Amino acid sequence: MEPELSELAQRGAAMVVALMATDTWQQVRGRLAALLGRHRSAESVAEELDETRAEVVADPAMMSQAVVEWTARLRRLLWNRPEAAAELLALFEESAAQALPAHQPGIIVNGTFHGSVVQTGSVHVSNVGSEDRATPPGPDFGEDDEW
Repeated sequence: MEPELSELAQRGAAMVVALMATDTWQQVRGRLAALLGRHRSAESVAEELDETRAEVVADPAMMSQAVVEWTARLRRLLWNRPEAAAELLALFEESAAQALPAHQPGIIVNGTFHGSVVQTGSVHVSNVGSEDRATPPGPDFGEDDEW
């Protein structure tokens, strides 16, 4: 399997599990069940998705196990039908955009972040040592020089 498809399966599974807790889950559930159910009943896939959702909602610690389980399923799908990658990616991108209100953390889909970003931090500079190190290296500017 190509590395891109394997990565899509892994990220997709994480997305599936994350979307289980959103208002758009029913839309995702139906489309994903149809996609995965092409070789068997879409309703049986939907039931499996519902079982996973119930487990994750009951015990959030089950999320990582659910991601592993659905990663394997998505890998099998992409192995057997590489053309499904475009449909799967479109499903996740649409779902991520719909699922995230402005105040909720974002989701990354195929390297694209859907949500708000806030970056904070502080820089602390301390000159410890000799007086020679009190001035940072750089060009010498005189009083008449412009910055």
